[in-house]
Amino acid sequence: MVRGRDIEYISFLRHHRNVLLLCIAIFMSMIGFGMIFPLLPTLASTMGASKTEVGIIATSFAVTRTMLVRPFGALSDRIGRKPMLIYGFLGYGVFMSSFALAHDIYTLMFLRAMQGICSACVWPAASALIADSVTARERGRAMGYLGMSTSVGLMFGPAFGGILKDLYGVQIPFLICGIITGSMPLLIKMSIDETVLDAKPLGRKISSFSGRSIFGWIIDDYREIKNHTLSRTLFSIFIAGFIFNFAYALIEPLLPIFVTEKIGASATEVGLAFTAAGLVGSIVRPIAGDLADKIGRKTPIVIGSLYSGIMTLPLIYIRSSADMIGIMGVRAVGWAMSDPATLALLSDVSDERKRGKLFGLYQLSSGLGWMLGPITGGIIYDLRGAELSFIITAVGTLLTAIILFKNLEETLEVRRKNV
Repeated sequence: MVRGRDIEYISFLRHHRNVLLLCIAIFMSMIGFGMIFPLLPTLASTMGASKTEVGIIATSFAVTRTMLVRPFGALSDRIGRKPMLIYGFLGYGVFMSSFALAHDIYTLMFLRAMQGICSACVWPAASALIADSVTARERGRAMGYLGMSTSVGLMFGPAFGGILKDLYGVQIPFLICGIITGSMPLLIKMSIDETVLDAKPLGRKISSFSGRSIFGWIIDDYREIKNHTLSRTLFSIFIAGFIFNFAYALIEPLLPIFVTEKIGASATEVGLAFTAAGLVGSIVRPIAGDLADKIGRKTPIVIGSLYSGIMTLPLIYIRSSADMIGIMGVRAVGWAMSDPATLALLSDVSDERKRGKLFGLYQLSSGLGWMLGPITGGIIYDLRGAELSFIITAVGTLLTAIILFKNLEETLEVRRKNV
Protein backbone atom coordinates (compact mmCIF):
# COMPACT_ATOMS: atom_id res chain seq x y z
CA MET A 1 0.00 0.00 0.00
CA VAL A 2 1.35 3.45 -0.96
CA ARG A 3 1.40 5.82 1.98
CA GLY A 4 0.61 9.55 1.88
CA ARG A 5 4.23 10.57 2.28
CA ASP A 6 5.23 8.26 -0.59
CA ILE A 7 2.55 9.84 -2.82
CA GLU A 8 3.84 13.30 -1.84
CA TYR A 9 7.41 12.35 -2.78
CA ILE A 10 6.31 10.89 -6.12
CA SER A 11 4.21 13.97 -6.88
CA PHE A 12 7.12 16.29 -6.10
CA LEU A 13 9.47 14.48 -8.47
CA ARG A 14 6.84 14.22 -11.20
CA HIS A 15 6.35 17.99 -11.14
CA HIS A 16 10.07 18.76 -10.99
CA ARG A 17 11.45 16.90 -13.98
CA ASN A 18 14.94 18.40 -13.74
CA VAL A 19 15.27 17.23 -10.15
CA LEU A 20 14.14 13.70 -11.03
CA LEU A 21 16.40 13.29 -14.06
CA LEU A 22 19.49 14.80 -12.47
CA CYS A 23 19.00 12.60 -9.41
CA ILE A 24 18.85 9.56 -11.72
CA ALA A 25 22.12 10.62 -13.37
CA ILE A 26 23.79 11.19 -10.00
CA PHE A 27 22.43 7.89 -8.69
CA MET A 28 23.82 5.92 -11.62
CA SER A 29 27.21 7.59 -11.42
CA MET A 30 27.38 7.04 -7.66
CA ILE A 31 26.75 3.33 -8.14
CA GLY A 32 29.92 3.33 -10.23
CA PHE A 33 31.84 5.59 -7.88
CA GLY A 34 30.71 3.56 -4.87
CA MET A 35 31.96 0.38 -6.53
CA ILE A 36 35.54 1.64 -6.69
CA PHE A 37 35.80 3.92 -3.63
CA PRO A 38 36.56 1.16 -1.08
CA LEU A 39 38.75 -0.67 -3.62
CA LEU A 40 41.11 2.15 -4.53
CA PRO A 41 43.11 2.07 -1.26
CA THR A 42 43.37 -1.70 -1.59
CA LEU A 43 44.56 -1.39 -5.21
CA ALA A 44 47.19 1.13 -4.15
CA SER A 45 48.34 -1.15 -1.32
CA THR A 46 48.83 -4.05 -3.75
CA MET A 47 51.16 -1.77 -5.72
CA GLY A 48 53.26 -1.24 -2.61
CA ALA A 49 51.88 2.13 -1.53
CA SER A 50 52.39 3.20 2.06
CA LYS A 51 49.56 4.71 4.09
CA THR A 52 51.03 8.15 3.39
CA GLU A 53 51.03 7.44 -0.35
CA VAL A 54 47.41 6.27 -0.17
CA GLY A 55 46.67 9.63 1.44
CA ILE A 56 48.52 11.41 -1.39
CA ILE A 57 46.44 9.56 -3.99
CA ALA A 58 43.25 10.76 -2.28
CA THR A 59 44.71 14.25 -1.94
CA SER A 60 45.48 14.47 -5.67
CA PHE A 61 41.72 14.35 -6.32
CA ALA A 62 41.07 17.09 -3.79
CA VAL A 63 43.84 19.36 -5.14
CA THR A 64 42.52 19.58 -8.69
CA ARG A 65 38.91 19.72 -7.53
CA THR A 66 39.64 22.50 -5.08
CA MET A 67 41.61 24.55 -7.59
CA LEU A 68 38.84 24.43 -10.20
CA VAL A 69 35.53 24.10 -8.36
CA ARG A 70 35.03 27.84 -7.88
CA PRO A 71 35.88 28.94 -11.46
CA PHE A 72 33.91 26.02 -12.90
CA GLY A 73 30.95 26.94 -10.69
CA ALA A 74 31.12 30.51 -12.00
CA LEU A 75 31.49 29.15 -15.55
CA SER A 76 28.22 27.24 -15.12
CA ASP A 77 26.56 30.61 -14.37
CA ARG A 78 27.72 31.80 -17.79
CA ILE A 79 27.62 28.89 -20.24
CA GLY A 80 24.89 26.91 -18.46
CA ARG A 81 24.60 23.93 -16.14
CA LYS A 82 24.20 21.25 -18.82
CA PRO A 83 27.55 21.69 -20.61
CA MET A 84 29.46 21.42 -17.33
CA LEU A 85 27.54 18.29 -16.35
CA ILE A 86 28.15 16.67 -19.75
CA TYR A 87 31.89 17.43 -19.76
CA GLY A 88 32.26 16.21 -16.20
CA PHE A 89 30.45 12.90 -16.65
CA LEU A 90 32.30 12.15 -19.90
CA GLY A 91 35.60 12.64 -18.10
CA TYR A 92 34.46 10.49 -15.19
CA GLY A 93 33.73 7.62 -17.57
CA VAL A 94 37.12 7.78 -19.27
CA PHE A 95 39.23 8.08 -16.14
CA MET A 96 37.26 5.55 -14.09
CA SER A 97 37.87 2.91 -16.76
CA SER A 98 41.56 3.83 -16.95
CA PHE A 99 42.15 2.66 -13.37
CA ALA A 100 41.87 -0.91 -14.66
CA LEU A 101 45.00 -0.32 -16.75
CA ALA A 102 47.10 1.33 -14.03
CA HIS A 103 50.27 -0.46 -12.91
CA ASP A 104 51.91 1.98 -10.47
CA ILE A 105 50.93 4.47 -7.80
CA TYR A 106 51.93 7.47 -9.93
CA THR A 107 49.33 6.53 -12.51
CA LEU A 108 46.77 6.26 -9.72
CA MET A 109 47.69 9.74 -8.53
CA PHE A 110 47.31 11.14 -12.06
CA LEU A 111 43.94 9.48 -12.63
CA ARG A 112 42.59 10.68 -9.29
CA ALA A 113 43.74 14.19 -10.17
CA MET A 114 41.83 13.97 -13.47
CA GLN A 115 38.75 12.80 -11.57
CA GLY A 116 39.05 15.90 -9.42
CA ILE A 117 38.73 18.05 -12.53
CA CYS A 118 35.60 16.14 -13.53
CA SER A 119 34.14 16.56 -10.05
CA ALA A 120 34.72 20.31 -10.25
CA CYS A 121 32.65 20.32 -13.45
CA VAL A 122 29.76 18.30 -12.05
CA TRP A 123 28.97 19.27 -8.47
CA PRO A 124 28.61 23.08 -8.44
CA ALA A 125 26.52 22.85 -11.62
CA ALA A 126 24.39 20.01 -10.21
CA SER A 127 23.69 21.82 -6.93
CA ALA A 128 22.90 25.07 -8.75
CA LEU A 129 20.60 23.35 -11.27
CA ILE A 130 18.61 21.76 -8.44
CA ALA A 131 18.32 25.12 -6.66
CA ASP A 132 17.30 26.84 -9.92
CA SER A 133 14.53 24.31 -10.54
CA VAL A 134 12.48 24.69 -7.32
CA THR A 135 11.01 27.40 -5.11
CA ALA A 136 12.62 28.63 -1.90
CA ARG A 137 10.22 26.60 0.24
CA GLU A 138 11.14 23.39 -1.62
CA ARG A 139 14.93 23.66 -1.55
CA GLY A 140 15.52 21.55 1.51
CA ARG A 141 13.48 18.71 0.05
CA ALA A 142 15.12 19.03 -3.38
CA MET A 143 18.60 19.01 -1.86
CA GLY A 144 17.54 16.02 0.22
CA TYR A 145 16.68 14.15 -2.98
CA LEU A 146 20.04 15.10 -4.49
CA GLY A 147 21.77 13.75 -1.40
CA MET A 148 19.53 10.67 -1.38
CA SER A 149 20.50 9.84 -4.97
CA THR A 150 24.13 9.99 -3.88
CA SER A 151 23.50 7.84 -0.81
CA VAL A 152 21.47 5.21 -2.65
CA GLY A 153 24.16 4.91 -5.30
CA LEU A 154 26.81 4.54 -2.63
CA MET A 155 24.55 2.03 -0.88
CA PHE A 156 24.55 -0.41 -3.78
CA GLY A 157 27.94 0.38 -5.27
CA PRO A 158 30.43 -0.70 -2.58
CA ALA A 159 28.89 -4.13 -1.97
CA PHE A 160 28.58 -4.74 -5.71
CA GLY A 161 32.16 -3.65 -6.25
CA GLY A 162 33.43 -5.80 -3.39
CA ILE A 163 31.67 -8.88 -4.75
CA LEU A 164 33.01 -8.27 -8.27
CA LYS A 165 36.52 -7.81 -6.90
CA ASP A 166 36.37 -11.02 -4.87
CA LEU A 167 35.01 -12.97 -7.87
CA TYR A 168 36.79 -11.48 -10.86
CA GLY A 169 39.65 -9.30 -9.63
CA VAL A 170 40.09 -5.62 -8.92
CA GLN A 171 40.10 -4.40 -12.55
CA ILE A 172 36.51 -5.38 -13.43
CA PRO A 173 34.74 -2.95 -11.03
CA PHE A 174 36.71 -0.03 -12.51
CA LEU A 175 35.74 -0.95 -16.07
CA ILE A 176 32.05 -1.32 -15.20
CA CYS A 177 32.17 1.94 -13.26
CA GLY A 178 33.51 3.76 -16.32
CA ILE A 179 30.78 2.36 -18.55
CA ILE A 180 28.01 3.36 -16.15
CA THR A 181 29.32 6.87 -15.57
CA GLY A 182 30.25 7.51 -19.19
CA SER A 183 26.67 6.86 -20.32
CA MET A 184 25.17 9.69 -18.26
CA PRO A 185 25.92 12.60 -20.67
CA LEU A 186 23.37 11.18 -23.12
CA LEU A 187 20.62 11.35 -20.49
CA ILE A 188 21.61 14.90 -19.55
CA LYS A 189 21.85 16.09 -23.16
CA MET A 190 18.50 14.69 -24.23
CA SER A 191 16.32 15.10 -21.15
CA ILE A 192 17.38 17.86 -18.73
CA ASP A 193 16.27 21.47 -19.30
CA GLU A 194 18.84 24.24 -19.06
CA THR A 195 18.10 26.69 -16.21
CA VAL A 196 20.53 29.47 -17.19
CA LEU A 197 18.31 31.29 -19.67
CA ASP A 198 20.97 33.66 -21.04
CA ALA A 199 23.73 31.05 -21.29
CA LYS A 200 26.63 32.04 -23.58
CA PRO A 201 28.65 29.70 -25.80
CA LEU A 202 31.89 28.56 -24.19
CA GLY A 203 34.14 30.16 -26.81
CA ARG A 204 32.75 33.63 -26.23
CA LYS A 205 33.37 33.59 -22.48
CA ILE A 206 36.48 31.56 -21.91
CA SER A 207 38.72 34.58 -22.43
CA SER A 208 37.23 36.31 -19.39
CA PHE A 209 38.38 33.40 -17.23
CA SER A 210 41.86 33.01 -18.70
CA GLY A 211 42.65 36.66 -18.03
CA ARG A 212 42.01 36.45 -14.29
CA SER A 213 44.45 35.26 -11.65
CA ILE A 214 43.34 33.14 -8.74
CA PHE A 215 44.35 35.96 -6.39
CA GLY A 216 42.01 38.34 -8.20
CA TRP A 217 39.15 35.91 -7.69
CA ILE A 218 39.98 35.49 -4.01
CA ILE A 219 40.03 39.23 -3.37
CA ASP A 220 36.80 39.86 -5.31
CA ASP A 221 35.01 36.95 -3.65
CA TYR A 222 36.11 38.03 -0.18
CA ARG A 223 34.84 41.57 -0.73
CA GLU A 224 31.57 40.31 -2.18
CA ILE A 225 30.87 38.01 0.75
CA LYS A 226 31.99 40.61 3.30
CA ASN A 227 29.40 43.04 1.92
CA HIS A 228 26.62 40.45 2.06
CA THR A 229 23.97 41.07 4.72
CA LEU A 230 24.56 37.53 6.00
CA SER A 231 28.34 37.60 5.71
CA ARG A 232 28.87 36.08 9.16
CA THR A 233 26.67 33.13 8.25
CA LEU A 234 28.48 32.59 4.95
CA PHE A 235 31.96 32.81 6.47
CA SER A 236 30.98 30.39 9.24
CA ILE A 237 29.58 27.90 6.67
CA PHE A 238 32.81 28.05 4.69
CA ILE A 239 35.05 27.69 7.77
CA ALA A 240 32.94 24.86 9.17
CA GLY A 241 32.94 23.17 5.75
CA PHE A 242 36.73 23.17 5.77
CA ILE A 243 37.08 21.82 9.33
CA PHE A 244 34.33 19.22 8.93
CA ASN A 245 35.72 17.82 5.68
CA PHE A 246 39.33 17.93 6.89
CA ALA A 247 38.30 15.88 9.91
CA TYR A 248 36.36 13.36 7.81
CA ALA A 249 39.13 13.08 5.23
CA LEU A 250 41.62 12.13 7.95
CA ILE A 251 40.02 8.69 8.15
CA GLU A 252 37.64 7.99 5.24
CA PRO A 253 40.25 7.03 2.57
CA LEU A 254 42.16 4.86 5.06
CA LEU A 255 39.18 3.18 6.74
CA PRO A 256 39.13 0.18 4.36
CA ILE A 257 42.80 -0.49 5.15
CA PHE A 258 42.23 -0.07 8.89
CA VAL A 259 39.42 -2.62 9.08
CA THR A 260 41.26 -5.02 6.80
CA GLU A 261 44.33 -4.92 9.03
CA LYS A 262 42.50 -4.86 12.35
CA ILE A 263 39.73 -7.41 11.85
CA GLY A 264 40.66 -9.06 8.55
CA ALA A 265 37.59 -7.73 6.76
CA SER A 266 37.12 -8.89 3.16
CA ALA A 267 36.36 -6.54 0.28
CA THR A 268 32.73 -7.71 0.39
CA GLU A 269 32.45 -6.89 4.12
CA VAL A 270 34.01 -3.47 3.60
CA GLY A 271 31.57 -2.89 0.77
CA LEU A 272 28.64 -3.88 3.00
CA ALA A 273 29.76 -1.35 5.62
CA PHE A 274 29.72 1.47 3.07
CA THR A 275 26.39 0.12 1.81
CA ALA A 276 24.98 0.40 5.33
CA ALA A 277 26.09 4.03 5.47
CA GLY A 278 24.48 4.65 2.09
CA LEU A 279 21.23 3.01 3.18
CA VAL A 280 20.99 5.20 6.25
CA GLY A 281 21.81 8.29 4.21
CA SER A 282 19.16 7.47 1.61
CA ILE A 283 16.51 7.24 4.32
CA VAL A 284 17.57 10.25 6.38
CA ARG A 285 18.36 12.82 3.66
CA PRO A 286 14.86 13.42 2.24
CA ILE A 287 13.43 13.47 5.77
CA ALA A 288 16.10 15.95 6.83
CA GLY A 289 15.41 18.04 3.73
CA ASP A 290 11.70 18.20 4.58
CA LEU A 291 12.61 19.13 8.14
CA ALA A 292 14.83 21.97 6.93
CA ASP A 293 11.87 23.35 4.93
CA LYS A 294 9.63 23.21 8.02
CA ILE A 295 11.73 24.21 11.03
CA GLY A 296 14.58 26.04 9.33
CA ARG A 297 18.13 25.37 8.19
CA LYS A 298 20.16 26.00 11.34
CA THR A 299 18.88 23.27 13.67
CA PRO A 300 19.51 20.29 11.33
CA ILE A 301 22.96 21.64 10.42
CA VAL A 302 24.09 22.04 14.03
CA ILE A 303 22.58 18.80 15.31
CA GLY A 304 23.98 16.83 12.38
CA SER A 305 27.49 18.15 12.99
CA LEU A 306 27.29 17.46 16.72
CA TYR A 307 26.05 13.91 16.13
CA SER A 308 28.82 13.19 13.60
CA GLY A 309 31.50 14.16 16.08
CA ILE A 310 30.11 12.00 18.86
CA MET A 311 29.59 8.95 16.65
CA THR A 312 33.13 8.99 15.26
CA LEU A 313 34.66 7.77 18.52
CA PRO A 314 33.10 4.26 18.43
CA LEU A 315 35.15 3.54 15.30
CA ILE A 316 38.14 3.06 17.60
CA TYR A 317 36.46 0.04 19.18
CA ILE A 318 35.61 -1.94 16.03
CA ARG A 319 36.28 -5.62 16.76
CA SER A 320 34.22 -7.44 14.11
CA SER A 321 32.57 -6.97 10.75
CA ALA A 322 29.21 -6.54 12.51
CA ASP A 323 30.71 -3.70 14.59
CA MET A 324 32.04 -2.04 11.45
CA ILE A 325 28.76 -2.26 9.54
CA GLY A 326 26.65 -1.10 12.49
CA ILE A 327 28.86 1.82 13.52
CA MET A 328 29.29 3.15 9.98
CA GLY A 329 25.56 2.92 9.42
CA VAL A 330 24.66 4.78 12.62
CA ARG A 331 27.37 7.38 12.07
CA ALA A 332 25.99 8.24 8.60
CA VAL A 333 22.93 9.93 10.17
CA GLY A 334 24.92 13.06 11.05
CA TRP A 335 26.09 14.09 7.60
CA ALA A 336 22.77 13.04 6.07
CA MET A 337 20.97 15.39 8.45
CA SER A 338 23.17 18.46 7.95
CA ASP A 339 23.95 18.35 4.23
CA PRO A 340 20.51 19.11 2.67
CA ALA A 341 19.98 22.02 5.07
CA THR A 342 23.43 23.43 4.27
CA LEU A 343 22.80 23.37 0.52
CA ALA A 344 19.34 24.86 1.02
CA LEU A 345 20.82 27.66 3.13
CA LEU A 346 23.33 28.50 0.41
CA SER A 347 20.49 28.55 -2.12
CA ASP A 348 18.50 30.92 0.12
CA VAL A 349 21.24 33.55 0.25
CA SER A 350 22.47 33.34 -3.36
CA ASP A 351 21.62 35.45 -6.37
CA GLU A 352 20.51 33.01 -9.09
CA ARG A 353 22.95 34.68 -11.50
CA LYS A 354 25.84 33.77 -9.18
CA ARG A 355 24.54 30.58 -7.63
CA GLY A 356 27.05 28.30 -9.32
CA LYS A 357 29.90 30.44 -8.03
CA LEU A 358 28.60 30.39 -4.45
CA PHE A 359 28.24 26.60 -4.49
CA GLY A 360 31.73 26.48 -5.97
CA LEU A 361 33.08 28.57 -3.10
CA TYR A 362 31.48 26.29 -0.54
CA GLN A 363 32.86 23.23 -2.28
CA LEU A 364 36.25 24.94 -2.47
CA SER A 365 36.31 25.34 1.31
CA SER A 366 35.22 21.71 1.69
CA GLY A 367 37.78 20.65 -0.90
CA LEU A 368 40.60 22.29 1.02
CA GLY A 369 39.70 20.00 3.89
CA TRP A 370 39.70 16.95 1.62
CA MET A 371 43.00 18.12 0.10
CA LEU A 372 44.82 18.32 3.42
CA GLY A 373 42.98 15.61 5.34
CA PRO A 374 44.00 12.38 3.56
CA ILE A 375 47.75 13.02 3.50
CA THR A 376 47.64 14.18 7.12
CA GLY A 377 45.67 11.08 8.08
CA GLY A 378 48.12 8.87 6.18
CA ILE A 379 51.10 10.36 8.01
CA ILE A 380 49.36 10.00 11.38
CA TYR A 381 48.44 6.39 10.54
CA ASP A 382 52.03 5.52 9.59
CA LEU A 383 53.48 7.19 12.71
CA ARG A 384 50.87 6.66 15.45
CA GLY A 385 48.12 4.38 14.15
CA ALA A 386 44.53 5.08 13.07
CA GLU A 387 43.08 5.66 16.55
CA LEU A 388 44.61 9.16 16.86
CA SER A 389 43.03 10.14 13.54
CA PHE A 390 39.62 9.07 14.85
CA ILE A 391 40.04 11.26 17.93
CA ILE A 392 41.11 14.28 15.86
CA THR A 393 38.15 13.72 13.54
CA ALA A 394 35.72 13.68 16.46
CA VAL A 395 37.16 16.85 17.99
CA GLY A 396 37.18 18.69 14.65
CA THR A 397 33.59 17.78 13.88
CA LEU A 398 32.41 18.89 17.31
CA LEU A 399 34.24 22.18 16.74
CA THR A 400 32.21 22.78 13.58
CA ALA A 401 29.00 22.30 15.58
CA ILE A 402 30.10 25.01 18.02
CA ILE A 403 31.07 27.43 15.22
CA LEU A 404 27.76 26.92 13.44
CA PHE A 405 25.66 27.23 16.61
CA LYS A 406 27.27 30.55 17.48
CA ASN A 407 27.30 32.15 14.04
CA LEU A 408 24.54 30.84 11.75
CA GLU A 409 21.47 32.98 11.16
CA GLU A 410 18.25 31.37 10.00
CA THR A 411 17.54 32.01 6.29
CA LEU A 412 14.29 30.19 5.62
CA GLU A 413 11.67 32.79 6.51
CA VAL A 414 13.33 36.10 5.72
CA ARG A 415 14.84 36.63 2.28
CA ARG A 416 17.77 39.01 2.61
CA LYS A 417 19.82 40.98 0.12
CA ASN A 418 21.72 38.50 -2.03
CA VAL A 419 25.37 38.36 -3.04
